[in-house]
Amino acid sequence: MFPSHLFSFTRDFARRYNPKVRIGADYVSQASLLRLHYDREERVYGDVCSVNLVDGAGEQGRLGSMFGEVFGAVKTLGGVRGGLLWWDFHKECEKGYDRIGMLVEELASTCASE
Repeated sequence: MFPSHLFSFTRDFARRYNPKVRIGADYVSQASLLRLHYDREERVYGDVCSVNLVDGAGEQGRLGSMFGEVFGAVKTLGGVRGGLLWWDFHKECEKGYDRIGMLVEELASTCASE
């Protein structure tokens, strides 16, 4: 279990590639962890704009989707002031690392719109 992350999940590291992700089913607990994390970050940095770099497909995609759902729910309730960008690092950078500039531009746009 990774309780220090924004929400809890486990991975079976015995599998060599793409281990199965088991996401905690307690949505309220997930949201509480996320809000606590962002409360701490915002006290130090002010509004926080986040980027999710995980793969948009497969197990990482499930994890990213759950994070997006919980983030959206907490934001709707006023628990997060910044924005969230999901940028599929694997997909984008297989075309070349020069695409990192796109990430910077999209993140700046996401932060500016919040």
